[in-house]
Amino acid sequence: MHKILGGALMFFAAAQAAVAAEVVAKSAEEIQAALDRGDSVILEKGAEIPVNKTIRFMHNGQKISTKGAKRISDYARLKITSPEGGQILSGNGKSNIVLEKVILDGNRYGLPPYGEGGGPELAWFGGGGAKNQTIRNCVFMNSRTWSTFKLHEGGDGCTIENSILFGCGADTRGNGRNPQEKPFKWGDGISCAARNSTVSNNIVIDPTDVGVVLFCAPGSQVYDNVIASISRESLGGINMVDGLGFYEIGAGKLPKDDKTSMRKYDYSGVMVKDNLIDSRGARIHIAIPCGATVWVPSDKRTRTFVGAKVFDNVLDGEASAYGIIVDGVEDFEIRGNKSLGKHSGLADGRWDILCDEPAPFIYNPEYTASSKLQKDFKKQERSLQHLLRCNHGPVQRGGQFRDYRAYSYGVEEAQGVVKTAFLEMLGRDATPAEVKKYSRIINEHVLPADELRWMIMQTPEFKAKYGEIGRNDLHKFRTQKWFKLFDEIIGDSENWKAKDVYKTALKKLKTL
Repeated sequence: MHKILGGALMFFAAAQAAVAAEVVAKSAEEIQAALDRGDSVILEKGAEIPVNKTIRFMHNGQKISTKGAKRISDYARLKITSPEGGQILSGNGKSNIVLEKVILDGNRYGLPPYGEGGGPELAWFGGGGAKNQTIRNCVFMNSRTWSTFKLHEGGDGCTIENSILFGCGADTRGNGRNPQEKPFKWGDGISCAARNSTVSNNIVIDPTDVGVVLFCAPGSQVYDNVIASISRESLGGINMVDGLGFYEIGAGKLPKDDKTSMRKYDYSGVMVKDNLIDSRGARIHIAIPCGATVWVPSDKRTRTFVGAKVFDNVLDGEASAYGIIVDGVEDFEIRGNKSLGKHSGLADGRWDILCDEPAPFIYNPEYTASSKLQKDFKKQERSLQHLLRCNHGPVQRGGQFRDYRAYSYGVEEAQGVVKTAFLEMLGRDATPAEVKKYSRIINEHVLPADELRWMIMQTPEFKAKYGEIGRNDLHKFRTQKWFKLFDEIIGDSENWKAKDVYKTALKKLKTL
């Protein structure tokens, strides 16, 4: 009896020790000191905390959260304030950690552009040995680097849910750029390489590289998310175009220096389901690309992706381009997806082959082995390689968008850009005459959507409603507007639905 009781007491003590103590921290230094000690961190409601170097989780089981926060306006804000800063938070390699009800602000428009290259992720989670990480009810905004949020390979069973990501990089036309920025610094919303991860019920507004990109990440579930291009073009919506050596099937069977043989990569158990991908105000070049050459053309195919499912997603928006494209996969199943959008604007394709015209669902029967596709897929007519419009077109020769791309717009695409700009900036629908006038202007002068918004900001109507706002403060204005919308709509709800919140926000733009 005593042995049993003693063992129980020892187990209880060990369990207690495994639960980190919670301490209040008021600065980045205090946060890091607490994490170094093994404590969890509570931030005060509404606090804004400058961050000059990456804050790192140091022990399993730690948590960072805002005390008593009920709505996103209550969340404490961790904000980069150093020009050398790109990453705010790292949970790399730690298990059972939690980030909850915190804002991570990359301060894209308050600091000079981040150095050369893509820079580190704004937030880095996953990583070798990391299990059961949870990121929920957070806001990530205005990253200065290549990805806003990453779940790194080596992680297992990680979750990002109920979060909002706003403004990831600058697009191929220069929309969203910092005034000092040079081409091209586009950015992902969520980059996921950790297996068995869950990416659910998030809203990603204005990514410029990809909304959610899967780097294999076998077993991962991506569902009930919204990816929306409001003012910036995004190259991809939800991507499956990358093969990591970490997930190569039969790795080691081929010599490392073999660059010509076909390698297969594990997407087994991946489910992309019930997401809304909305090209409302800017082009999403490919909504869901499946296969490596859809993204990067190749004379010699060397990669095949195996095993994903793509069910019941909705593609929408007048500025849509290519929808779900399949070329270079095996054992994929794709069904129940719908397109409500207008598809226009030929991609760059390969230099030597004209690519297919934009359409909702296209596949290459030669490289879609053992896959099951919904009946409205059509076979490729010419080529599905490199269905992006970002590399081979003309560039702006002067002005603030010098050296960014200067492609013309499709008819419906231009209309979507104009309608959404008026709705967002003036809180009303554009009249038919305004749609016609400004669609012609942006097409004749090949203007980015930011330039159209600047034109709107100079109107008496805008100034009467919002006062004088400088050109360089456009995206600060937009960020504040969307933040206020989401705060009002979500309120103190713990069970909000991303698609409902997003659709309500579009309606409520007319009240702000």
